[in-house]
Amino acid sequence: MKKIIFLFIVIFTFCISVSAEEYRNNYNNSVNYNITPAGIRIKFAKGEGRDNIFCNGRLCVSVEEGVRLMGGSFEQTGFVFKITIEGKTSFFQYSADSNKPYIIIYNERPYINIYDFITPFGYEMIADTEQNCAEIMKYSQQTPTGVRYKRDIKAFIRLEDIAADGMKPDGTGNYTADMLEKLKYTAEYLYNRGYEYYVAWIPVYVYPPDNYKNDVSREYNLYNSYFLYVMDFMKDHGGHIGLHGYTHQYGNDESGNGYEWGKNTPYTLQEQQMRMIESKLFCARLGYNAEFFEFPHYAATEEQKKMAEEYFDVIYQSYGSNNNIVCKEKDGRKIYYIPTPAEYVRFKRDYSIYDKIDKCIENNYAVSFYFHPVLDKDKIAVENINGSRVWKYIEEAMLPEIISYADGRGCYFSAFDR
Repeated sequence: MKKIIFLFIVIFTFCISVSAEEYRNNYNNSVNYNITPAGIRIKFAKGEGRDNIFCNGRLCVSVEEGVRLMGGSFEQTGFVFKITIEGKTSFFQYSADSNKPYIIIYNERPYINIYDFITPFGYEMIADTEQNCAEIMKYSQQTPTGVRYKRDIKAFIRLEDIAADGMKPDGTGNYTADMLEKLKYTAEYLYNRGYEYYVAWIPVYVYPPDNYKNDVSREYNLYNSYFLYVMDFMKDHGGHIGLHGYTHQYGNDESGNGYEWGKNTPYTLQEQQMRMIESKLFCARLGYNAEFFEFPHYAATEEQKKMAEEYFDVIYQSYGSNNNIVCKEKDGRKIYYIPTPAEYVRFKRDYSIYDKIDKCIENNYAVSFYFHPVLDKDKIAVENINGSRVWKYIEEAMLPEIISYADGRGCYFSAFDR
């Protein structure tokens, strides 16, 4: 932790340029738990409780209260907890080797990350940010369907512009708590078909007109904890999480709309470097490993690409005019560039994506494109049936139609081979 603090002092106080070698020597995954009382009202299966905390942004519940209000039992042997709910048993072990909390000790009492607590027992959390409460409901998991074997053509899909903007002051954010739940189901849909996918995450959401900024690694509240709950689900269900810039904007632009790098960036080389470093530290604070970097709107000079190569092994960016994955050797490391020749789905019912997929196949390009999950915001129906949360895609949802088309062309969605 002292090394990380030293790094911040060097960067932000003295504005001294940090070389990649210095960065790699000073950067580490030192575990540091930041804990604050949460007091969120949580509706469990057998009653309500408030004995919970935020740990590194995630909502964690008292093991004793959580198990009791789920109608279960637990036994503790050293640092191992055996929890039984509805006849199903899972084991949880205290571990301090990651900034993602599992079992933690706070005020001499054990707490557990709510995602890890309820998921093995077939439950999920639904957040109500307006009432500042959460409900634990039985999860009606979809039956896996579709492709059960690999086709001939490996394809790549990226879920684009994922940002914690749901508490935007004017109420127009894309990823409200309701949409976060649907994002979780989007991920489940892909996972149940046996697919892997990439998640382009904008780490820090900024909306300058209202002087609003949201950093889920530093701001602890129910909404941000629910955002991380969904990110944890995606990571465990076929998702490969990467960084889409740091704020994906500069000046008075909103995150996701603006640029950040490129020839017109207002940031000096040192400031650009600091933003890349801070984006990686952002992931480390949350216990994630950034699997790729993507320049906002692909705007990047050759000098900026070389800078990104110092900190990331995978860059989602066309390399020159090449429409296939390119591997570069640099200082004994391999740097991969993943292109997106099929571009993206521009709007609802934009079926030109079919022609783009066909063109990639016919020209032996990488079948690679990105999709904004919010396009299907109104095409995922969610309801409570007999105490269970049930969801389904309804008519004319874009993602299932695109996936089915690509599948029919012999594609399967996966991660690239290093």
